[in-house]
Amino acid sequence: MDFSKCRRFVIRGYNKARIWSSISADIKDCQAFDPILISPRFIVDSRGQSDSTDDTKGSGVYLEENAIWYPDDVDYTPFKNVLSAVWHSGRYSWYTWAVVNAHTLDVTTYYEQLVQLNLTDPCSHPDVVHNKCGNTTNEYINVFFNANEYLVHGERYSICIHANAEVLRLELWDNVLPEISICTDGVMVDLTSPVAGKVWIGNVQGIEYQVSSWTGVFTDPESGVAYYEWAIGSRPGYNDKMASTVVYTSCATSSVNSPLDLEEGHAYYINVRAFNRAGLSSLASSWAYILDLSPPVPGRVYDGERAVNSSSYFDEDYKNHTNFLAAFWTGFHDPHSTITDYYVSIGTCKTCQNILARQPMGITEDFKLTKFNLAFGVIYYTTVSACNTADLCSSTTSDGVMIDVSPPSPGRVFDGMSTDDIEYQGSGSYIGARWYGFSDSQSGIERYVWKVGTTEGGEDIVEQTDLHLDTYVLSTNVTLPAGVRLFTTIGCYNMAGMYTQSISNGFVVDETPPDISQGPLFSTDFGVYQNPSMQFYHRDRTTLKVYWTASDDVSHIERQYISISSHIGGEFSRSPVKINGIMRYYIFSGLDLHDGVAYYVSLICCNGAGLCSNATSPSIIMDSSSPSRGMFAVQTEHAADLTRYLTTWMTWTLESLSLAWLGFSDLHTGIDYYGINVGSTFMGNDLNEITDQAYTVYHNNTGVDRGDEGILQTSRITTQSLLTVNDIFIHLWAVNKAGLSSSIIHNQFTKAADGSLVLVRRCSAHTCDGHCVCAPQDQRCPITTTCNNDTAARSNSYIEVTDILGIGLVDATYTPSVSVLRASWEIILIQNLQPLWYEWSVGLESGTSPLGLIDISDERVWHDAGRETKITFITSKDISMVEGMKYSVFVRVWYSTDTFGDFKSDGVIVQTEEPRTTVLAGAAITEVERYSRRKDMDYMTYQAPITISWANKFLNVNTDITEFRVYISSFQGGHDSGLPEASLGQQVSTYTLINHNLPTRKRFYSNVIAFNHVGMYVTESSDGFTFDGDAPVAGSVIDGLGLQDIDFQNDVTFVGARWHGFVDLGSSIHFYTWCVGSTSVTTGADICDIVNATNVGLHTAYQANLPPGSPTCLYNKVNATDVTGYTSAMVVSNGMCIDTSVPIPEFQTVVYDNVLENSNFTEAVNTIPYNDLNSTDICQMSASYNPSMWTENTGSCAVVVESGFAKSGSNFLYVIGSFSQVVALDEGLYKLTFVTSHGLIDVAEHANKEGFVQLGEQNHVFLIYTKAYRSDEATTASGRDSVVWHTHTFYFRTDSASSYNVTIGSVDFSTGFFVDDIQLHFVNTSNSGTQTDHVMGHMVFLHEWSSIHGSWSFISDGHVDIIDYSWAIGYVPYGTQLQDYTSTGLKQYGYNNNVTLVQNSSLYITVVATNSLGNRGIAVSERVFIDMTPPTISEVNDGTGLDEDYSEITTVFVNYRAEDLDSTIDFCEWAIGYSSHGIEIQPFMTISSFSGAVTIGIDQAEGHTIYSTIRCTNKAGLVASNSSDGIKFSHMAPNASQAQITHIPLSTTQYRPLDGFQGVNNTIKLYWSGFTDTLGITQHVIYVDLSNVSTHITKGMTFSENQIVKYSLFSNLTLYQGVQAIDLYARNILGIPSDTVSYNFTLLLERPEIQANSTPNITWNQAATEFTVDWTDIFTSPYELRYEISAGLAEGGAEILQWQETTNSTLVFGMPSHVDDYSGSVVYMHIRAISAGGFYNDIKGTVTLP
Repeated sequence: MDFSKCRRFVIRGYNKARIWSSISADIKDCQAFDPILISPRFIVDSRGQSDSTDDTKGSGVYLEENAIWYPDDVDYTPFKNVLSAVWHSGRYSWYTWAVVNAHTLDVTTYYEQLVQLNLTDPCSHPDVVHNKCGNTTNEYINVFFNANEYLVHGERYSICIHANAEVLRLELWDNVLPEISICTDGVMVDLTSPVAGKVWIGNVQGIEYQVSSWTGVFTDPESGVAYYEWAIGSRPGYNDKMASTVVYTSCATSSVNSPLDLEEGHAYYINVRAFNRAGLSSLASSWAYILDLSPPVPGRVYDGERAVNSSSYFDEDYKNHTNFLAAFWTGFHDPHSTITDYYVSIGTCKTCQNILARQPMGITEDFKLTKFNLAFGVIYYTTVSACNTADLCSSTTSDGVMIDVSPPSPGRVFDGMSTDDIEYQGSGSYIGARWYGFSDSQSGIERYVWKVGTTEGGEDIVEQTDLHLDTYVLSTNVTLPAGVRLFTTIGCYNMAGMYTQSISNGFVVDETPPDISQGPLFSTDFGVYQNPSMQFYHRDRTTLKVYWTASDDVSHIERQYISISSHIGGEFSRSPVKINGIMRYYIFSGLDLHDGVAYYVSLICCNGAGLCSNATSPSIIMDSSSPSRGMFAVQTEHAADLTRYLTTWMTWTLESLSLAWLGFSDLHTGIDYYGINVGSTFMGNDLNEITDQAYTVYHNNTGVDRGDEGILQTSRITTQSLLTVNDIFIHLWAVNKAGLSSSIIHNQFTKAADGSLVLVRRCSAHTCDGHCVCAPQDQRCPITTTCNNDTAARSNSYIEVTDILGIGLVDATYTPSVSVLRASWEIILIQNLQPLWYEWSVGLESGTSPLGLIDISDERVWHDAGRETKITFITSKDISMVEGMKYSVFVRVWYSTDTFGDFKSDGVIVQTEEPRTTVLAGAAITEVERYSRRKDMDYMTYQAPITISWANKFLNVNTDITEFRVYISSFQGGHDSGLPEASLGQQVSTYTLINHNLPTRKRFYSNVIAFNHVGMYVTESSDGFTFDGDAPVAGSVIDGLGLQDIDFQNDVTFVGARWHGFVDLGSSIHFYTWCVGSTSVTTGADICDIVNATNVGLHTAYQANLPPGSPTCLYNKVNATDVTGYTSAMVVSNGMCIDTSVPIPEFQTVVYDNVLENSNFTEAVNTIPYNDLNSTDICQMSASYNPSMWTENTGSCAVVVESGFAKSGSNFLYVIGSFSQVVALDEGLYKLTFVTSHGLIDVAEHANKEGFVQLGEQNHVFLIYTKAYRSDEATTASGRDSVVWHTHTFYFRTDSASSYNVTIGSVDFSTGFFVDDIQLHFVNTSNSGTQTDHVMGHMVFLHEWSSIHGSWSFISDGHVDIIDYSWAIGYVPYGTQLQDYTSTGLKQYGYNNNVTLVQNSSLYITVVATNSLGNRGIAVSERVFIDMTPPTISEVNDGTGLDEDYSEITTVFVNYRAEDLDSTIDFCEWAIGYSSHGIEIQPFMTISSFSGAVTIGIDQAEGHTIYSTIRCTNKAGLVASNSSDGIKFSHMAPNASQAQITHIPLSTTQYRPLDGFQGVNNTIKLYWSGFTDTLGITQHVIYVDLSNVSTHITKGMTFSENQIVKYSLFSNLTLYQGVQAIDLYARNILGIPSDTVSYNFTLLLERPEIQANSTPNITWNQAATEFTVDWTDIFTSPYELRYEISAGLAEGGAEILQWQETTNSTLVFGMPSHVDDYSGSVVYMHIRAISAGGFYNDIKGTVTLP
């Protein structure tokens, strides 16, 4: 046991009066000091002071260093915000702590925890609470919890600490502190205060005395009653609570001055002994009275109807109809007495009664309110009050239920998981949707469902599935078909179960990315040069145009991205450009490309499904620089040997030239080829083989290498005849791979006789402008003549200069480049002189000379073109052409040496920017229906022509834009609508789409692309539009202007209505139209014949004056019209009527023809004897035990019982659940009567029972009240009556002639009840008769309990319903002396079971009926006469005198006492059976005296309890019956076949003995069970055979009848070692002994023996750091041994191994990780052998570690 706290042993003893006292003692002396027997735990739970403002919060504790903690360990804490613990004996420097949820700790047991928490790292425990762990240096800890972490009521928490081993250095010694890991035993959180009650005795609070009455219980016709002695006891006949007191009346009150010492919940009996004048006496005891000083424990009230055949409870928070309000409740109970009645009230606030006043309901736990106008959106609360037998009541109110009769407003569903609706999806492995707009203003949304199909609303893809209150759903467990439109349906349920749904516009799965079939490639329009090997070269460093071919037939291309990189995957200073999904080319402008760098263009095309394809262009090499010039490799006599000349080159023949040159170079793209012209004059080409066609010589990379001057180039060219020519003019230029030409080198050679060409080094100007062949580079010779400028005259041949962009010859007007100008020219008119050669320049078109691009002060203005007619000009890096300026190429034509003419192109305008747009003044792309005056429309009528406008959206339209193109798409920047594009001129700003079939509920966008002069474009899209082809969703219309829908009104001057729930998800509601009609029709000319249709705008409530002569009933009608003009269906209210009538009572006459068949259950195939009911599971009986003509309902059990207790005939029905019969009834009122009784009193738990009766859909609850009283001297419950019939009357009204189910059953399915004599009679109702025929009343009297029952019938003469009935009871008509007017709601009957009736008095019942308008009708019953005197059977005794309980003979004797003071007894009957009121042995037979005897067979008597029943009938026909408490017959011994006995092993040591052994020789503890006997066992006898002793022990013992396991302790014995024998048998109440049961155990008092000079074999494995210990054959014992091993670094130490148990004689274990400094240490081993009796012996051993 755990003795960390003081433990006490308590014994409580009971006497036969069940009065007890107790005595206790310390198990161990809690005050002992030397030694101290109670050792507190190292760590204890503690708590500080509570917060002064909140008892559930507290502060921490504090412990000064080295101080002692005195408070005890606490097991409970009232705090939710703090846990504290103290370990004051610790001296460690550092602790790790954690708070653990102590699931496995149980401080309610007094035994030590076998599995302690051993945490070297408490923070690692899986049950650490809220990560509460840390370190501390204190010997205490306070752990605080915030509001999100508060401790949970009822949970147990433990604080665990760990400290590593330490050596505490003191002044004179070292204190070794071992490693500790320990937890508190836990503290439970208790946040609730004790429940306070009210204490009183009796029916009035504060009364402490008892009032009792026994009128009519005793009679003595001979000498009469002289006086009474009455007492109060805890058992029948006892006077332990109030001593017997003499009184002379039949009513007495205990003394106020001597308060009774009674305890709540205990049973007390009133015992009265009556003495006659002869001195003889009789005793009568009451039923138990339970002292109840507190009201019932409140339960829980649920709104709604109870679920059928279900153990779970569902609280209804919302209702979707106004037919009724229902509630049920559970959990009400009273621990001391019985709940006698439930009361129900209903209101619109908690505990309010403004809807239904407090009404009694009996013991039913279900309630339904019908025929009442319930308001929408109002919460109704049901309050249930439970009252016990002390008339103490407690109440609970439901959480309320709201009426919601309209479905949620539909929302809008978007396909996909993005914020916008998707049209396409790129994967078929998932599907998702988002939605918004679903709402329910009344009850709120309860859940969503979703489904997906290939049709709208279909679910062939995803079946309908419930969702939570999220606004999105994603499913990844799908396989979606591609290319098929899929529709997502979202359904929405509100809290009332109403449903609405919305369907998405669908989407298409496209799992294939776009197809890029070509490109991206570079367009030659903008100076791109392509060689035959598909290598692209580019000369324009600022502009680049690419094109491609891409398509996607399913989801179309939505967007494209294009970017430039300097290598594949590389980066560029220009970010990727996003372009629309329509265009297939793009022009880059404003670039800064670098010469010699290879660039790549990457293209990404993404379709509407989000799938993308990419492609990369071939490389394009940038080169904006011309090749550098070289020279001819001629022989020279220069001082420096240049080694340029190559033998055999630079020679001539008559028709050829062998030329050699070098020095031309191009650093970026290299030289591609050379151009050569040969002429007889300056810049001439007349000696070319083909005149006017230059020679082309491709660059050779394999020739003679001349070092820095490059590879020597050579070529032999064929010429015209050179015979007559002395000097030859050759001009040569290089062209790089980008197509750029170098400057021309022009030399003059003289033919030498040896065939060589001699360079002319001295020359003169060849033109009037100084052109010559010998001047320094780019310089001229002296001018010797005057030039003739023919520019103005144009007298010679005329040329035309054309601006070009690419390789074509089309004249360009605009250029996107700011660095390149290109031009070509040709002779268009030949006259006079023809061109000899050309020069070119560039400049502003506005000038007559080339100015604006060339710095004439530093740069060469005119450049040689020779005989070439095409040039490319590229600006230097620091010069750019200006946006919007116009530039021309200038060409100078030399006609002769002194005549020239200047020409220029018409110029190109620089345009490098895309068309510009604006948002000023609301400029946008808009759509409207054609001819609409609105600026923009988001919703349009289905298939209506639409006009798209982009007026004022684009800037500088007249100057910058050439074309507009219009596209329609489901996404911005796309073209997937299937409609053709519209190409429009620059002056157009609108486009009308007429013939189209665009679907509804799908958003489309107008995409307008504007193009400028160079083909650059910009895309602008509208904000979208949707075609609305659906009318608004119709809502609900409510009559009246209030919250509730009215069915009637009494005001004839006006009419009004409210409406809600109209929704239009498309274009929204524009206005409502309201009118009033005399019918509910929605078509025809007269649908609004009362109030004409009125446009009420967006109002949702409206009223108007009623015209005179309006009909009685009216219908409000509403429809909604949306923005597009669609109108919803007209919604009609349920109508309301104007009524001023009052309820009218009906006259009632009962027709005494029973409609039911087999109403007294005389027709049955088989019956069950009454006495067999206790031992029979009637639910296992066959259908042959059911009554004919009746049906046992599902889950129910019903059997016909044969008994003399039957009310009519010899049978009645026992039902658990319900049974029914189908009858054909006419329209009208029916009266149903029947009798019921409690069934099986000995197993019934409640004094009262409830049942129900149902006809058709009408259901009423009835109550079977208090059990029969006792009027005998018996002291057990069997003396009470078993069957006492209660009469019930109910009325039902049928609406039509039809078949109806008549059902009667019990509310519970446990014990059921008896029912008999069921009568159903038709009640004639008419408007004739007397006033007292309106109400029918009768009285029920049972024992000292009585009740008044009334029934009535009213009709409503108009359209309104009756909403309430109130009834009163008085001694005169309309009187209220016994009961004031009390509401029964809509029930047409009432009963009062708390009324005291006076014999032979008269009562009247008055009823008031109130209709919905508050008008009332009244009716009163005829006189109800009171007669309450059945016969009295005061005693029924088994035997010839006083009551006997057991017998061995088989003769049944009976004696009884019976009387009737009013009409006297007519006859009495006697029956014998196996149960109370049973007739199995002898049916009822007349008995002429007050005693009788009959002999029965032994087989009928053996083992049975036999009951005698007396039934007497007085001359008034009233019947009473009573049974004896039974007598048992038996001669059989107790049964020992299942008996078992064993002992509790005791040990002298701390070790428990093995099973079947013991180590203590002076005490034996035994326990046993299993003896049984039908009469009951009174004694158990134990025989102990003491081994080796001549005397033995025999002991008889008596135990409680209900104690299953018996215990016995024998002490102060002297037992000897060996086997101990024990015998046990039992005796029954007649003294008959059972068979003997035997048991043995072995007493072993010896310790294990140790072999002399034996030591354990201990080895150390250094490599494995393991010990091996072997102690084989060292210990010996006659029985099995156990071993316990410890190891440490000191004698008695256990830091290596502690208390390791094993049954082997060897053990291998490792060195623990925390022992790390053990080199050279001595390890001490301690081995303990434990015998079967718990004794032990020890050996030791050591091993020295290396």
